Amino acid sequence: MASESENEAPAPTEPAAPEAAPKERLDEEGLPIDRPPTMDDVRGTDGGGRLIAIGCTGLVVLLVLGFWALRALVFH
Repeated sequence: MASESENEAPAPTEPAAPEAAPKERLDEEGLPIDRPPTMDDVRGTDGGGRLIAIGCTGLVVLLVLGFWALRALVFH
């Protein structure tokens, strides 16, 4: 009986599972946190800047039109 156990091959062991890669950290928009920023990262979702830009553009247009209207009335 001793010879039977010596001739048996050792039971195969399961290969060690590779360590799982750490899960990528994502921000609330789903972008990876641990990467360098790119131009694609510049996005606004609140719309506040757009409202200010439209308001300033309207103000400048009104000032230019007012200047030309005043100039036309005074120098006509």
